[in-house]
Amino acid sequence: MQLMKKFYQKIFTLFFFFLFTFSKTTSFAQTLTRGPYLQVGTQSSIIIRWRTNVASNSRVTWGTVFGTYPNTVDSATSTTEHIVQISGLTADNKYWYTIGSTTATLQATNTNYFLTLPLSATTRKLRFLAIGDCGNNSTNQVNVKNTFINYIGSNDVDAMITLGDNAYSFGTDGEFQNNFFDVYKNDRLKYYKLYTAPGNHDYGNSTTNNTKTGSTPANSMPYHLNFTVPMAGEIGGVASGVKNYYSYNIGDVHFISLDSYGNDGGNLLYDTSGAQATWLKADLAANTKKWTIAYFQIGREH
Repeated sequence: MQLMKKFYQKIFTLFFFFLFTFSKTTSFAQTLTRGPYLQVGTQSSIIIRWRTNVASNSRVTWGTVFGTYPNTVDSATSTTEHIVQISGLTADNKYWYTIGSTTATLQATNTNYFLTLPLSATTRKLRFLAIGDCGNNSTNQVNVKNTFINYIGSNDVDAMITLGDNAYSFGTDGEFQNNFFDVYKNDRLKYYKLYTAPGNHDYGNSTTNNTKTGSTPANSMPYHLNFTVPMAGEIGGVASGVKNYYSYNIGDVHFISLDSYGNDGGNLLYDTSGAQATWLKADLAANTKKWTIAYFQIGREH
């Protein structure tokens, strides 16, 4: 009887040993499910975002030579939505980066790079990619992307701009994943700084998705949650304080991203007394750049 008891105790101990080992191994089997993608790129800083299947801390390393990353920034917050800002960069310079956690690197390819914004007085040629109504996961979307890749060749691009309707048809997180992030994840988003504008499909064709609390937009749609924009005037322009509309400068060009669909406290873009119109007037009055480009969705197709 005593012998049988010891036998079962050993079996019981071995069972928990294997169970603990298996659980420990699987809990750290982290994979990249979105990104990386580049946000709020300035002359001296940039935000890198990505998503993972399980939560962990975040680490970004970077340097001016591919494969050599002497700089590191960590975030101790355990999350699946990784948002890391790196700073202390040099204007108009190329950097290669890696993403992951303090225990594992998730991506470190030769296309993990970014270009910081040029100085305001730059005289070099500036290049921009602007796409609209893109997020439908169609053959046309892929063909447009590939045509641009062939056209631009080895030249860098200073900004990737979207003109609304980033995710058809209802702006759900799943549609953003399948129709936007998955389509551009292996090329455009890894090395182009992204500046978005919302369209009616990003709102799910309902302005109530931008429900306000007092005078402040909720900023809680998948569109709002998936993108970080320079709404605090980090790249020039007057701070908007909201993700729906904002402005920024690249060289001698002033960009204005507007929201032509969302409910602005009962007002829309064409209502001159609305918060967006009031902000826009102030932003234009403060603008001293040679070129001004405003972009937004035109029309409300369903």
